[in-house]
Amino acid sequence: MVDELSLGRLTQIGATFTARSLRVLLGVLLLSACASKEIPENWRYIKLPTAGFVRVEDKTDENGLYIEYQGASREELFRQVSAAMVAAGYSAHGEAFHGTVVGFQRGESQLAMKIDQFGESLYVAIFNEHGKEPLLHGVVFGRYTLGPEVSGEQARRSLLKELGKSSEAEKR
Repeated sequence: MVDELSLGRLTQIGATFTARSLRVLLGVLLLSACASKEIPENWRYIKLPTAGFVRVEDKTDENGLYIEYQGASREELFRQVSAAMVAAGYSAHGEAFHGTVVGFQRGESQLAMKIDQFGESLYVAIFNEHGKEPLLHGVVFGRYTLGPEVSGEQARRSLLKELGKSSEAEKR
C-alpha cells in the first residue's frame, strides 16, 4: 500500500519531469524554427547581433536582408547593426529622414539600413539599390533629393497644381 507521502513525492517528480520535458521540447522547436530561417550565405559576412533574433523574413534575397528582432530598443539595435556594418568594412555614407535611414559604403558596394518598429518587433532592413526600397537607397546616396517638408494640405495643393499642369500639357 502506498502512503500519502510517497504518492505526493511521485506526483512532484512527475510534474517536474513534465515541466522539464516541455521546456526542452519548446527549446528544440525554437531552435529549429530559427535554424530554418538562417541568414543567407551572401549576407553572413555582416556579423549582425544574435540577441533578440526572431527570423529572417521571406523577402530576403541577394538585394536585401530583412530580419525581425525582439527584446531590444530601436536605438540599441541601430547602434549594434551600424557597428556590424563598420566591422564588415563599410564606412558610414550619408543619412536621410533625420537619421532613420543611413548609408554604408565599401568600395563599389552601397547599402542602406533602416529599422522599423511595430509593437514589440523591430525590423532591420539592409538593402542595395535593387532592394525593396530603392527610393530610400537613392535618397541616402544622392541619386534623389528631397524637396522641402510640407504639411498634408500643402502637399495636396501642390499635387493638384501639378496635376492641373499635366492636364493642360496633355490638351495641347
